[in-house]
Amino acid sequence: MDVRRTLHLTFTPENPEVDVVATAPTVDLARPGQHPPAPTARERVLVIAEHLVGGWAPTLRAALLMLAAMVGFLVFVALVVGPLAALIGVGGLAAVISTTRRR
Repeated sequence: MDVRRTLHLTFTPENPEVDVVATAPTVDLARPGQHPPAPTARERVLVIAEHLVGGWAPTLRAALLMLAAMVGFLVFVALVVGPLAALIGVGGLAAVISTTRRR
């Protein structure tokens, strides 16, 4: 069960005579060369971290730090104990992540 609250943001313009929608730039995808920009590598990493541990972390940065700590710990286990123990840890971590994932 997801216990986080949903926050709906509303926008009220300071000048109600100005139509915000009419003055906003539009992207016409029918014309070539007008595609939205591709996500950067940093954005892709944050999306992966949020996808894996987003249910545990309150922010994207916390999810990234949590994922980095998990990977760092698994590398440490691989160096100290051995790669078999690290693979067992990866399997356990994958099982925990897959069972606690939001549906």
